[in-house]
Amino acid sequence: MRLHFVGHTDPLPLRGDLIKEFGDNVGLSRERAGTVAEYCQRALNLPPEAISYEGRGDSQPVASNATEEGRQLNRRVEAEVWYDEIGEKQVEKEVIVPREVSRIKVCRTETVCKLRYKDGHSHRARIKNLVPPLHYDKGMLGVTEEFLQQVRQALENLRGKQNVVVKLTAYTDNIPLEGRDKRIYGGPIGLSKAVARRVSLAVQDDLGLPNAAIESEGKGSSRPVASNDTQQGRALNRRVEVEFWHDDPLQDLPDEPQLCPDAPGAETVTRVYESPSGGIDPILFENGKPLIPDGYTDRLRRIMDEISDKAHVRLRFVGYTRNKRLDRRTAAVYGDDIGLSMARARRAMTAVSEQMELTEGQTEFDGRGYVQSDDVVNAGFIEFDTSRVEAKVVYDELIIRDDYEGVEVTPMTREVHPVNPFALNLMRITVDGKPIDDPGAALHRRSP
Repeated sequence: MRLHFVGHTDPLPLRGDLIKEFGDNVGLSRERAGTVAEYCQRALNLPPEAISYEGRGDSQPVASNATEEGRQLNRRVEAEVWYDEIGEKQVEKEVIVPREVSRIKVCRTETVCKLRYKDGHSHRARIKNLVPPLHYDKGMLGVTEEFLQQVRQALENLRGKQNVVVKLTAYTDNIPLEGRDKRIYGGPIGLSKAVARRVSLAVQDDLGLPNAAIESEGKGSSRPVASNDTQQGRALNRRVEVEFWHDDPLQDLPDEPQLCPDAPGAETVTRVYESPSGGIDPILFENGKPLIPDGYTDRLRRIMDEISDKAHVRLRFVGYTRNKRLDRRTAAVYGDDIGLSMARARRAMTAVSEQMELTEGQTEFDGRGYVQSDDVVNAGFIEFDTSRVEAKVVYDELIIRDDYEGVEVTPMTREVHPVNPFALNLMRITVDGKPIDDPGAALHRRSP
């Protein structure tokens, strides 16, 4: 007596790697039957001669292949119990010809990593959802006391942590900007940057935080949490999310390889390029228009060419205003210093882009309002008599995810050796033959 497994598939043709691995549906169905056969052999502790299998492809459907439900029923492995029966007619010798059985060896590999803290770095932990998102209308010109109290309480709860940073990230709905907002912010990214900046300044002022303890970022309409087709959904998408980062020194990392973090390149960080030829002069304004000196754009082009081998080289324009209260007319047009600095940064960006014939992806802008020192608490404000826009050459750099910033990661691949080399080693697969528990597992056919 033995168990015989028959694999079946739906008629959909194979594609890509499946064709290279199995050839056709008959090969795929045979592979599935063999996988089930090996599992049952091990689970039932049967000898190899008690198991056999074959694949019949899509030749014997049990349901219509016109629907997904029917195709799911046709993707199956049937089990049959075979046994030998001696007939009434006596013969001198009854010979049973065994079926040719192909053995399947499962070769499992895994990628592990050696982790080591870089000198002067410690692990950074990120905490989300301590504070509900702050929802806003228009350009967020005011921050509620309730929100400030929630941030204040969260920081109080994190009092024992080292180097705590509050990061505020603003998002918008996908409604195109019009009129005044269009002229000031340009689009959703510019609007979200201004919103994040206003909220961060309000939090910083209320809690008396140094500049190093607060960050802001605008991501436009990139990550909606609800449908933008309804007014209620758009209101939910107009939000400012709060994260708290702090040092989380761990014990010494073990010498044994560990599970790897996300592969390098999953995220990028933007770097500001410092040219050996010196800094870039700010762009000043006269009667609301940017003054672009002769040769200014030529120098920007030369600096960009210095790092042409970097990823996403572009110009960033950051607007600043003088530390002076806006007059009534200006306040009516721009709302506040953030709006004014955003508008001027955008004008400078447009003027330079036209002269240099840059694409949209080669420029970006932001507005910071009043010019401040790096540490307002200790150094106070740095006041300027004139507003200006600073131009910077920036580029993107691949990094590992933030959780492992400051950790040196060395990947290595090794093979896992199961007790029984022909066993599945507790690996589960989908009906399409893809490993569930171990995505790196590979099936290799081996003849007996």
